[in-house]
Amino acid sequence: MADETRIITVKRGTATQWANEIAPLEAGELGYDSTNKQYKGGDGSSAYVSLSRFTTENDTDYLMLEGDPA
Repeated sequence: MADETRIITVKRGTATQWANEIAPLEAGELGYDSTNKQYKGGDGSSAYVSLSRFTTENDTDYLMLEGDPA
């Protein structure tokens, strides 16, 4: 498996486009909101706006673990 190359495709749209999207993301499919700069992962049944967002590098200040470099 270490020798395999995989391509990850991310579905992109603005906040308005996601708000109007009816079809849910497939389970494990990634979506990106370019307005709010948020990633979300699909569960196969929930609308994009109902999914929890992923933490991005800009959000990680409050997630620093003890011992991590500042």
